[in-house]
Amino acid sequence: MALARRRLYASLDHLRTQGLTVHGTVGDPSPVVAIGAMLRQRPFDELILATLAPGPSRWLANRLPDRVRELYGLPVTHLVAGPVGALL
Repeated sequence: MALARRRLYASLDHLRTQGLTVHGTVGDPSPVVAIGAMLRQRPFDELILATLAPGPSRWLANRLPDRVRELYGLPVTHLVAGPVGALL
């Protein structure tokens, strides 16, 4: 969790230097559970999922973008992350 928090904070700081207003949190290790928890806290218009590239990504192997779209009925934008450490 500590590594996830460091990556999140570095990413948020980077986006804020670009003039964006952003928020983030580290949730449950299961993305489906984490998304459900956030949706219970407040409504969202769209979900943005960032994953590793196909191959290394377990989430893509498990069809995460499709599953999330089906489970929660929200539009899902899928972003493929660049190399690890690119923002750190």
